[in-house]
Amino acid sequence: MIGGKGKSYAFDRVFPTNTTQEQVYNTCAKQIGKLHDPHGMGIIPRIAEDIFNHIFAMDENLEFHIKVSYFEIYMDKIRDLLDVTKTNLAVHEDKNKVPYVKEVMDVIDEGKANRHVAVTNMNEHSSRSHSIFLINIKQEHVETEQKLCGKLYLVDLAGSEKVSKTGAEGSVLDEAKNINKSLSSLGNVISALAEGTKTHVPYRDSKMTRILQDSLGGNCRTT
Repeated sequence: MIGGKGKSYAFDRVFPTNTTQEQVYNTCAKQIGKLHDPHGMGIIPRIAEDIFNHIFAMDENLEFHIKVSYFEIYMDKIRDLLDVTKTNLAVHEDKNKVPYVKEVMDVIDEGKANRHVAVTNMNEHSSRSHSIFLINIKQEHVETEQKLCGKLYLVDLAGSEKVSKTGAEGSVLDEAKNINKSLSSLGNVISALAEGTKTHVPYRDSKMTRILQDSLGGNCRTT
């Protein structure tokens, strides 16, 4: 419990600053931290490796189908990072199976290269969009035909910005306004869910909260 002026905050666990991604991942088994760590194995390859290790260890009577999609929300429009000719669309899923961890990372690298970035006073490579890497897994028993499905959303949010500090102008300023607006919408959704008393949760206030609705409310776990 951390207390201060006005509010107190409770945490399930707090890690010191020298904690490695491996320690965090092994403790929580959840998506925490950066999408990619250039100095070592990041969170996404650990997740991909665990998924495939789990699949290979399962009963031979089970078949698995894996689809991935990678997109960004830029200026409240959805843009496919794996096919940049397609803009302002709904979620696009790659129809090819992903058989190896390396291929997952190849997809990540391709998508990251297509993200919107800009130079600000605070950051030379400031993300101008939120990105979502979606892993869709379907399991089917060959004999009983019983099916199970699950989705894993790996989200990289652009940081909120104070225009007075970033020196944003023109199109970069418009981007900052959209970033802050979508983050505010996400905060409103989380607040409504946390209170548990409101009958209306404002998922439809932004494209991002509409996409993340399945991973924020209902049968899901969010980190």
